[in-house]
Amino acid sequence: MIYSTPPEWPIAQPDDLLNYSLDLTAPLASITDTIGSVSVSVSPQNELPASNVSFSGGVVSVWPGNGGIAGRTYQVKIDVIGADTGMEISKTIALPISSISATYSLPAEMPGWSAPVTS
Repeated sequence: MIYSTPPEWPIAQPDDLLNYSLDLTAPLASITDTIGSVSVSVSPQNELPASNVSFSGGVVSVWPGNGGIAGRTYQVKIDVIGADTGMEISKTIALPISSISATYSLPAEMPGWSAPVTS
């Protein structure tokens, strides 16, 4: 059986407020569409909120809110709907938080996804 892991953004510090991007130019070109709307959710929920999301051309920019638990890896789900075709593209990207200041054991995760932030 083959297992694959989601793509991963660079490691963040627990209180960083960084901008991460996802380039969807190629998949959008293959369906001859542009971005109509974007929705972003984070799992586990209630620890690292997505504070802002925007798009320009085929690039989606996400600003996870500051926070997160040191040593935990979050899943950031980006859902895009095409402006012309209504086609949906969904990508999940791992966002690891540095374990340098982690205290073990990590607190239990709150299962599920955060409320989506849309643009």
